[in-house]
Amino acid sequence: MVKFPARRSLLTAGTGGSLAAVAAAFLLRGRPGAPGPAPSATQPAASASGTGSLRTDLTVHSRLLGRDVPYSLYLPAAVSSVPRRGGQDGGIPVLFLLHGVSGKHTDWVVKGGIVPTLERAIAAGRIPACALVMPDARRDPGKPGGGQDETFYINDAGSGTDALRYEDMFIQEFVPTVERAHGLGGRAGNRSVAGLSIGGYGALWYALRYQGLFCAAAGLSTAHFTDEGYRAMPMKEWNRFFGHAFGRDRAGTARLTERFMSYNLAAVIRRTAPARLRRTRWYLGCGTEDANFLPGTKDLRTVFAARGVNPEAVLQRGVHGWSYWSVAAEPMLDFLGRQFS
Repeated sequence: MVKFPARRSLLTAGTGGSLAAVAAAFLLRGRPGAPGPAPSATQPAASASGTGSLRTDLTVHSRLLGRDVPYSLYLPAAVSSVPRRGGQDGGIPVLFLLHGVSGKHTDWVVKGGIVPTLERAIAAGRIPACALVMPDARRDPGKPGGGQDETFYINDAGSGTDALRYEDMFIQEFVPTVERAHGLGGRAGNRSVAGLSIGGYGALWYALRYQGLFCAAAGLSTAHFTDEGYRAMPMKEWNRFFGHAFGRDRAGTARLTERFMSYNLAAVIRRTAPARLRRTRWYLGCGTEDANFLPGTKDLRTVFAARGVNPEAVLQRGVHGWSYWSVAAEPMLDFLGRQFS
């Protein structure tokens, strides 16, 4: 059974069908006559090491959200000065890297030290020179993350003007716009997605939902729980994390609705054909002292195995925080580097 602390939020501990795939592939082709939102025009500055370039003040304007979406961008040294457009063979390999609860687009850079970690891996030849794109997933980027409900990287329920369509924005607007602007990705073999905590959920969900869009997906301390864990989650946390997507003030088994199960990672894996699952390479990581999230990671590993798919699972000492994620990022990057074609 997953045990939930009485006074401390689970997810803030340590953190500041085929139709879908066809649609996503069509959207990402950058076809004439369908321009995406324009990203902010800023030039990259040198990274801390001086071997690449880093910007943390970029934005894409989203028509779906009616606002700008901030993001951070790291470009490797070989391409930092002259961004280029991706052609049929694709552009620079890119990793879309997602933050956790109460976080923002700078977390992986400021708290996780991801740039020097990546640059060491590139220098050692463990990963090809690739870009990092880190989007902001706050409902309102103008407010601190800890003071608002979470998007969980998915769409709100309903279709009214108040329903936030973060998932649609990410797939239909953000990915194609950023790739066109900076000459990134362009095809699945050049594109991967990863994240921590709710970002781990988002990464695995996008790769499962839009199969064939990413060559690999990785989740560290993924925010996935067993059915028992979802039933036992305190109401305050349920409302903050899942209320917009699956209904507020639901308790116990009433939470496990048809819509909820359609977004449940384990349920999606169980109903997906093994051949389709194998189109993507999967990575699961978690700290062995992360009592709340380790059961979910083990559950996903078991469900994948039952479908004849063996994800790379790395369990190492650590808790639900940056002391673990900053270390766990290295083997995760090594894995992702082997998947780029």
